[in-house]
Amino acid sequence: RLPFRPIDAEYSKALDRIIMVSTSPDELHIFDPVTNKDVPVPLPAAPTSVSVGPDGLHAAAGHVGSVTVVDLSTHEAT
Repeated sequence: RLPFRPIDAEYSKALDRIIMVSTSPDELHIFDPVTNKDVPVPLPAAPTSVSVGPDGLHAAAGHVGSVTVVDLSTHEAT
């Protein structure tokens, strides 16, 4: 059972991780389904969607009126 409620999710084949976004708190989650380890990345606003780039190393979290790009390797949001 996840300790957060996913709003949207995609799969990163390059990292073999499920990438999810949630609110309360506003975070992007890099989730390993094998180990159940979750790496949360804080987001500046409530997310409405997530998309993983073709390289599988970057994700875009959509917000109302803006987008946050997250480097999935370094866990940094810009």
